[in-house]
Amino acid sequence: YAGKAIGGVIDLREGIHLLAWNLWRLDKITIAAINGMTACGGLTLALVCDLRIASDQAIFTEASLVNGFLPDEGELYLLPRALGREKAMEMILLGERLSAAKALEMGLVGRVVANAELEKATRELALRICQGPPIIQRLMKLSLLKQLNMDFWSAMEDTQLAQGVGSNTDDFREAGKAFREKRRPVFKRAGPK
Repeated sequence: YAGKAIGGVIDLREGIHLLAWNLWRLDKITIAAINGMTACGGLTLALVCDLRIASDQAIFTEASLVNGFLPDEGELYLLPRALGREKAMEMILLGERLSAAKALEMGLVGRVVANAELEKATRELALRICQGPPIIQRLMKLSLLKQLNMDFWSAMEDTQLAQGVGSNTDDFREAGKAFREKRRPVFKRAGPK
């Protein structure tokens, strides 16, 4: 029985690893709407999203270490990038529960809204992003993720290459046309496949 339980935990972790990896590398902008307790694998899933909005009732914790095991699901990679080394160490070592306000102050989330407004605020943010240039947004996200592990010079060179690709897109042409016509650009989005 114990072997089956351990196997189930391993299966669950592998599932979370795969989900986190796929969200991380998805070429579309992802938004986490966070309500309630966010810990361990749930914290990872929030961290792999590009933007995070929390309800004022959300609670954040990384209590793996204080419970005797190593943080998993990519948190040792993600937390220092979100919070900086020292705050990540503190969050992991102490395992304290953080309020949404504290998470905002630390940079774990970008916005905190009233619990009743979470869905509306998330939808409004998504709609606002959808008004932007989808191809250029994809290029930006892929470049940003790639550049996390580059030195500054390599990152600038990578951006120049992405700019070259971006300047040959419908998004770029529409932005230039809209600028000349003194209007807001209207970018085309592909519908569901």
